[in-house]
Amino acid sequence: FAAVRKNDDWYALNRLGQPWGKKLNNFESTIKLHPIRYKFMPESYARSVIKEGLPLARKKVDSALSVLSDTASNDDANLVLKLLLGDASPQTRSQYLTYLNEVKADFAKVGLSNVIFDGSKNTEALASLNTTWYKEWQAASHTEAARKKFIRINIHNFNDNYRKEFFNSGTTADGLIHEMFHGAPDTRDFNYALAPDIYQKGYQQLDVGPLLNLASGHAPAIPGKYPPVYLKSTTALKNADSFAITTSLLSQLATNRPVYLENIKAMQLALDRNRNGYIGVDVLVKLNTI
Repeated sequence: FAAVRKNDDWYALNRLGQPWGKKLNNFESTIKLHPIRYKFMPESYARSVIKEGLPLARKKVDSALSVLSDTASNDDANLVLKLLLGDASPQTRSQYLTYLNEVKADFAKVGLSNVIFDGSKNTEALASLNTTWYKEWQAASHTEAARKKFIRINIHNFNDNYRKEFFNSGTTADGLIHEMFHGAPDTRDFNYALAPDIYQKGYQQLDVGPLLNLASGHAPAIPGKYPPVYLKSTTALKNADSFAITTSLLSQLATNRPVYLENIKAMQLALDRNRNGYIGVDVLVKLNTI
């Protein structure tokens, strides 16, 4: 598994390259590390990738909104709402629609001038949204907003991940959508879909087991604590990645329904096998087929 050392302690990594959960006790690396030295790509490379990802992120949000407004797609769409957001009630659908429309409005205004391309390598994260700066950007006039920066891209980590994902722009779009759910919807990071150690050319694979656990009320509040204390299932409605992956899957429903239904089947099967309890194995879905 992937881990990172921080302040002399080891932590697990989420797929966005950030330390996650509590420190790993009694963990020692016994592997002599020989880093693969890639040539660092310039800021202009990350800039071009984000430039390509922004319109794709807008398109994904629009596709999700289109699916949710299409009564003929209600049954299919409700499947992922139940699995990743906890239920498909009118209240949940209304909250998600509100958040999606807020994100859509923000994507209509955000541009490269609002992004800091950071090459300092002082973090493992790929990207982050500064909520204080975001609120200043949101409140600014059109002219002032164009100059206000509130999203940070850590270019070396970002470029390395883009290479690992075989230059798949869909993964960039999903990352941007995740960050924008930290904006007006003001969601947090309670749990993440995880990247398995297998990268596939032609599509992205993600382990959504942690998001299924969150939506079913079986995500540990403190990983490793025994007896476990679980977060409430309603926490999924405050979790950025739950909304980001739901959005990606609804966009997939609009463009590739057979693969969407395969993903739904894989998630439902995992819940059935564990009798709607805690899932401790990878639950892989396919996203961003190219």
